[in-house]
Amino acid sequence: MRGFDDWTPLHEACHDGSAECVALLIGAVLADGGAGAVQWLNAQDTCGWTALHCACKFSDRAGSASVVELLCATPGVDVGVLDRELSTPLLYACEANCELSAVAALLGAPGGNAASLVNQTSRSGSSALRWAALNRNIDMVRMLLEVEGIAEGAVDELLAS
Repeated sequence: MRGFDDWTPLHEACHDGSAECVALLIGAVLADGGAGAVQWLNAQDTCGWTALHCACKFSDRAGSASVVELLCATPGVDVGVLDRELSTPLLYACEANCELSAVAALLGAPGGNAASLVNQTSRSGSSALRWAALNRNIDMVRMLLEVEGIAEGAVDELLAS
């Protein structure tokens, strides 16, 4: 079931920062065990957003860091999905200046590639590292710079902006 903007109930719960509701929805889908569970967990709306994109973009809401952490720990959730703007959930988390625990969960998610998440630039040329620096979040910048394998150009991009 999807809403007018192609959001699933999981998108809605993530947007609202309701960790309890997200846990119930994920539990129900995984308990069903159908082949569509992973597809549902990574369903994209008309903008290409997954539920994880929503949780990260609106991570200023109470409970959102817990939602991001819960999604990142869920088997099958893809932390590297690009939306139509070529943005990852990590980029939105850094743009929203979310809690460090959420960024750590995104970088450490099973099956994820932390370096490629940090290296990814959006269609407009923004990156997670650039947003962390723009927000003057020193701890976030430090966490992103400590990721093994980030491109040398990631720091060069900051110097050029």
